[in-house]
Amino acid sequence: MDGSSVKSAIRLGVEITGKHLAVVCLDSAASVIDKKLGDRTDENFLSDFVKSSSATRGPIAGVGIASSSECDSDTASISADLFKMVGSKPFVENSGRAGAIGEHRAGAGRGTQSLFYIYMGETVETALILNGEVWRGSAGLAGAFGRFVIDSDGRRVDDFATDLSIVRRTRNRFNQDQTSSLISLDESKITADDIIREALKGDEFAVMMLERTGKFVGVALASVIHLLNPETVVVGGQIVRPGTNVVEGVISGAGESVSSEILAGTKIIPAELGEFSAALGVALMSADC
Repeated sequence: MDGSSVKSAIRLGVEITGKHLAVVCLDSAASVIDKKLGDRTDENFLSDFVKSSSATRGPIAGVGIASSSECDSDTASISADLFKMVGSKPFVENSGRAGAIGEHRAGAGRGTQSLFYIYMGETVETALILNGEVWRGSAGLAGAFGRFVIDSDGRRVDDFATDLSIVRRTRNRFNQDQTSSLISLDESKITADDIIREALKGDEFAVMMLERTGKFVGVALASVIHLLNPETVVVGGQIVRPGTNVVEGVISGAGESVSSEILAGTKIIPAELGEFSAALGVALMSADC
């Protein structure tokens, strides 16, 4: 057989969210050769991707799963399904740490030694990389940034930066701006997707709500910057897009408490890998096991 026709081993990464499954296929050189986003309700999506990848790309050498909860029933069920499909036990990691690895090795944080990763979505996921390695803490629980208290009422980052909290805050101010295109929607049915969509169309009220979300995160981030002075802060999530002003809000919020000299030593930038940061990260991490 011609050696050029021999297929190389591949690795797969899967991230589980409430709405989607994000899947990535890497070749033996850790380059992305396929990626897809599927609906969680599609029972065949994952098996079809695995079958197609193994048939056309090569034998599967490893697979990883990223999830906000590493021990819940959904993660266990998908892990069992993948074990049957692949024949080996999947590596399971927290989505925040997986996303940080993805951005650090192949995204916005390439080449940095210290990185703080923030993902805003259904949950707030974060992780810290020091000297090129994920910092897990003494009990493996480091990265609970969503628990940071950011105002005198005891409210936390989680109370401002998750999809549900963004929707709640938007509804609380819903009738204060009659010029917003959101007014045409049923207030009780507004979603984070609606707010993002209208912000991308230039709706000033929607942009303001998302920018303020970033600012609340920046207020909490100031403590991280003061304590650790990381080279890079990577901000990810569906709301982080050109035109939503989320990263600008993070920079503004951090700048209220961090001196310009200290802030100048930390880059605050958007994630590059979008919805595939964690899936890519956990595929890379599976090779380290």
